[in-house]
Amino acid sequence: HQWAGWRTTPPPNLRVVQTAGSLIGLWTAGAGLIALVAASLSVFLRLDGPTIAGSPTGELVRAGALFVVGLLPWLLNWWRTLRPAPRGTLWLGYVLLAGVGAGLATALAAASMLGYDVLVWLLGDTRGATASRHFADTPELVGAIVVGALVWWYHRTSLDAGAAATGPGARS
Repeated sequence: HQWAGWRTTPPPNLRVVQTAGSLIGLWTAGAGLIALVAASLSVFLRLDGPTIAGSPTGELVRAGALFVVGLLPWLLNWWRTLRPAPRGTLWLGYVLLAGVGAGLATALAAASMLGYDVLVWLLGDTRGATASRHFADTPELVGAIVVGALVWWYHRTSLDAGAAATGPGARS
């Protein structure tokens, strides 16, 4: 799509297409990395019994494949093309909304859900659920916290680098 994009899309619209590709790649890679962290935690904590979806090794492979499928377009569109591009409205919108905002929201939402589960376990009514059933979503929540924080941190750092490159007015 890079070859066709440069030949068929006018330059202002090409940035929009590259930003959309970067956004889709970021979301796909993030979802794959969350699943990869969750599957790894499940295997590490020996929560890897038989599941409806299949074996734990199959979960690791599927999560790793989803991560790679998302990482490739993100690297191609963001890292190679948009990251060094001029810091315009589209660039700032992508970094602030998709990177900083979505990463922070993901990490905070997952952390609050995990905190709620812990508080219900300690103080509330679990309705007879065992610990393994009550905390069944913990690997996914930990994965979302880790990946959300990583996405937030990376894009926050990119925003700082962009502000240093364009001057103090870019962060106002």
